[in-house]
Amino acid sequence: MGKRAGENIEIEKKCQNCQNTFIVCCVIDGSGSTGKLRKKYCSKQCKRDFNNTHKTSMLKIEFVCKICEKIFYRPPSQSIGATTCSDECRFVLLKLKGEEQRKRHFVTKCLICDNTFTHFDKEANQKFCSPKCFSLARRIKRIEMKCIICDDSIFVTQRRLSNSKTKKFCCSRKCQFHAQSSGDIKVWSNGRTGYRIDLNDGNYYKSSLEADYARYCTFFAKEYLFEPRTFVLEIDGNPKNYTPDFYFEDEDRFVELKGARPNSSFGKLQSKNLIAAETLIKQGIKVEIIFMNDFYDKLKADGTWKLIPNLEYRDYDGTKYLLRKRKD
Repeated sequence: MGKRAGENIEIEKKCQNCQNTFIVCCVIDGSGSTGKLRKKYCSKQCKRDFNNTHKTSMLKIEFVCKICEKIFYRPPSQSIGATTCSDECRFVLLKLKGEEQRKRHFVTKCLICDNTFTHFDKEANQKFCSPKCFSLARRIKRIEMKCIICDDSIFVTQRRLSNSKTKKFCCSRKCQFHAQSSGDIKVWSNGRTGYRIDLNDGNYYKSSLEADYARYCTFFAKEYLFEPRTFVLEIDGNPKNYTPDFYFEDEDRFVELKGARPNSSFGKLQSKNLIAAETLIKQGIKVEIIFMNDFYDKLKADGTWKLIPNLEYRDYDGTKYLLRKRKD
């Protein structure tokens, strides 16, 4: 009598590795029955043993474990550095290597303090006994300079020194703000900053308004000093370095120039300098605050608007040639 679909059957097969017989149960025309009929081994262990000794041994490379001396196989892609058969053996090998490396220590003399110290890796080429000596070694390669404000020592790298045009350095942010306010070091600005060849006074002006006011003083033969003194004030509990633009020694009077009034959007950015100027006024120091529109309106009113040569506000594009970023 024939077998019907869906009926369970048992097929006897012979293991390809151990040659023992084993029974395969499957369902006729059922799911997975084809795979069971192709089964060649009685267990997974027999399949691994057969692959290691026959079929896959021709494709893989044979190794001997350095810990348990067991033979194992690896494909060519995993053959580099294959020394152990399992993770347990690999951990044991790493522990032995660490103990062996710790036994190999080297004695070296520190290049800074001349003290001897011990290290384990000769290839590391360690030269210093501590981070402190390493820091001192780096400082030795630097050049000692003086802070332009407080004269404290500051160590500057050769690269920073070669890239600097002014060779002026500050030891801290506090000194930097003081130097920027007094004009000892330049401040990044979108305005028309630089020296003026027609004035030829060696002053580095930060705007065309300052340069035009200097031309106004020169036209009327008024002797002035440009940014001669920096005041250290306290505004809202914070220190503020403030340097008025001009000083007239015969009148003992400072002049602070402003491009916009405080109520404008741009003038709000300059309000701190105005507060500083008002603070000096309260302390009894003469400070005159002159706004740009008031200054140029005064020149037009008294008839000197066209008489003062090279006014940049009068001919902005035509006076570009007067600007120099460096001293000639």
